[in-house]
Amino acid sequence: MNTCLQNIVSINSLCPGVSNVPSTSGWDIWQAAEVKYKGIAAITDEKYIRGMNVLKAARDRAIMEVENDFGKILLGEGYSTNDSLQLIDAAIFNTNITNPATSLARGITIYGAKPSFIRKLKISTVSICPVQSVESINLKVWDNNVEYTYPIQLVGGQVNQFNLDFVASGDKVRITLDNTNLATYNAQIICREGCGGTLPNECGYVRGWNGTNEIKTEGFGISAAFGCTCDLSQLLCAWSKQYIGEIVFWKMRSLIMEERLYSDRLNNFTIYNREEAEKKRQEFEATYIQKWNEFAMAAPQLMLKVKESCITCNRPSFKPNV
Repeated sequence: MNTCLQNIVSINSLCPGVSNVPSTSGWDIWQAAEVKYKGIAAITDEKYIRGMNVLKAARDRAIMEVENDFGKILLGEGYSTNDSLQLIDAAIFNTNITNPATSLARGITIYGAKPSFIRKLKISTVSICPVQSVESINLKVWDNNVEYTYPIQLVGGQVNQFNLDFVASGDKVRITLDNTNLATYNAQIICREGCGGTLPNECGYVRGWNGTNEIKTEGFGISAAFGCTCDLSQLLCAWSKQYIGEIVFWKMRSLIMEERLYSDRLNNFTIYNREEAEKKRQEFEATYIQKWNEFAMAAPQLMLKVKESCITCNRPSFKPNV
């Protein structure tokens, strides 16, 4: 999930000394008068274990519903996204050529040809062709100077494929393996720049990484299937302070009250005042719908300011005759 959306409504720990992630919209769930630590603990069951998990689950569900409804608004207003449906292979393997083990982390770098605010690189799968089997090794992905580590197991002499579904935040992604004890077969890069820097497609191109420098033709046993995607969550993040943060805040309150009503825990908090709890849930849901409708009314004007090749407006346009 987009980091901005993930923290659009913060759930700060009340424990002293805990480092909390600030809200990206200014809204925090503890601002809700009815959300109390003891009350959340009273509805927590074996599904959630901890009260904080109840709050996080409500936030995740609220964000998911907002994202889905935003997609419906765009379709209703005649907008479509220009996703690259065809995946692009970075390299092909050749088992007749071997790269011996060396004390370097080697692999490939994928560059976005037209990175933008919304248009993002998406790495669908990573394929690795090692000479020998390895019980445990870390596949590393670098995006905007942030390292992501994926522990994997490799079977020698064959192509090992891993689903990644990684959406990059930057304009390039580097994928490497520590080759200290790992020999790999040749990965011949086929999606590379041509003469004069000409691009092989509209989405991106690939270079090899030998551990210290980029090269053109060798991927050191690593390939990837990638494409471009429209990350609409970036738009929701851009409007988080004006609209989306408050919308998620009210939806969370409705969902948390729903958890209280349907909790199978038997205690004073869950048993008594259920009629009042249902009344509050309905009020929160009604306010959520009101805030969402306000955003829906503003969305067409907001979208007029979005100048992105990743989004196409299919509505008729009117231009004066000249």
